[in-house]
Amino acid sequence: MSTPAPTLLTRWQTARIGEAQCIGCFRCVPVCPEAAILGAARHTHTVIQSLCTGCAHCLEACPVDCITLHPTAHLCAPVALGVPA
Repeated sequence: MSTPAPTLLTRWQTARIGEAQCIGCFRCVPVCPEAAILGAARHTHTVIQSLCTGCAHCLEACPVDCITLHPTAHLCAPVALGVPA
């Protein structure tokens, strides 16, 4: 049984791109299932934190290992969604 893909409500990490190390290869952009990475070829890329689910597909695509995962809090607390804690 495979682990379900993370969502904005279940994520526990998000990606960040080390802008000083990014070579603008564009390999991370098409593999992101949430379209959370912005950038143009040969230019530094960035992750839109509010869209990133922490799936780590971008890490596998990056040839220079400039993408790292960082722990994050959920965007919405269960109480705010009307879900009992």
